[in-house]
Parts: sequence; C-alpha cells; structure tokens
Amino acid sequence: MNLFKWSVAPDVLSRQKLESFEGKSVADAVTMSLVKFGENLSVRRNLNFKVRPGVFLSAYVHPRPSALSDDDVLLGHYAAALAFRPNKGVSSTESYDVVGSQLCQHIIGMNPRSIGNVDRKPQAEHDNKAPVVSPPLEDLKEERSERHEEDMEVQHEEDDILEQTQLNNETELLHQSFLLNPDITVLDFLEAHQLSVVDYVRLELGDTSGQT
Repeated sequence: MNLFKWSVAPDVLSRQKLESFEGKSVADAVTMSLVKFGENLSVRRNLNFKVRPGVFLSAYVHPRPSALSDDDVLLGHYAAALAFRPNKGVSSTESYDVVGSQLCQHIIGMNPRSIGNVDRKPQAEHDNKAPVVSPPLEDLKEERSERHEEDMEVQHEEDDILEQTQLNNETELLHQSFLLNPDITVLDFLEAHQLSVVDYVRLELGDTSGQT
C-alpha cells in the first residue's frame, strides 16, 4: 500500500505527548492555545497519514492562515490533505509544493465525493483544451507579516474567481473542471504533470458527521 490512514479516539489522543510541544500532551497544547487564540478549542477528530517513499503529501486551508499562525500549523474553516505520486517511470526529484497546493485548493472549492475512474469518460468532453498552466502561489519564503497582507488579497481574488467560474457538475475528482483552469479537468492537470492521486480528505470546521 502507498498510504496508511488512521484516526485516534479523542480521549486517547488528548493524553498523547507531542514532540513539537516539548513533550506536553495534546490536552496541554489545547489549553495553551486559549492564550494565543482567545477562545476554547476542542479536539473532535483527527486523521493521520503515513506514506511510503515516492508518495507526496500536501495540505491547504481556506481562508489562508493569518500572520499569527505558526509556519508549521495551518488554521482555516476548510482544509484538504492530498496524497499523490508520480506515475511509473517518472522521476520524483521535482518539487510538487505548488501543484499539491493547487489540487488541495480544488478539493476545498469543488468538494468531490470520490476520486473517480481514469478510464471513465466525463459527462462532457472538453474540446480545444487550453494549455495546462500552474498559477503561482505565494512565495513561501516571504516574511510572515508581508505574507499576511498579500494572502488576503489573493484570498479575495480566489473567492471572486470561484463565484464567476462556470464548472461542470461532476462529483468525481478526476473528471471535475479544474478550479484554477476550468477549460481542463483535474485528470488533464494530473496527466500534464505525470501524477496520480492516491487519496484525499476534505474537512470543514464544525462538521460533526465524523466522515473522512
């Protein structure tokens, strides 16, 4: 298997130690967050990913993290995590940070129900497809204070694009119109970068369904 995915019961998780918090428990970390964010937090559910070499993980949240967020922690109303890999015979030395983030953006915006079958024809074929272009994301090396202001501008632009974009009504990820370039499908985008989706998850703040 390329991916292992599991969850831990919240009461068990709260007692576990976190190396990133100097050995403090998850419960201690939640208590400390009250000082930082000014409101109580609770751990309702969690999802853990572990991948084999050659499989990549990417994550994205919406709205984008503010300058108050830690670089290693993403906080937002919606979140997506994606596991993907290069196709067989393709070198995996390329950095997939931008591509992975863009696919996660799509998952948040389009809320696919399943990955889908590569061999299935979509509901509507795309003729005269536009070239596959990867719109640049923000420079991850910018100072956090400068990044926050720019992120908010990009955030508003993304919201406007989503409102004005005509997309197909596919529920399978591979056959949906790609959010950042609706003239192509997600499958077209993946094939252009010689990638395959292993698995993904989309989460929403306040969702109590427990489904991942």
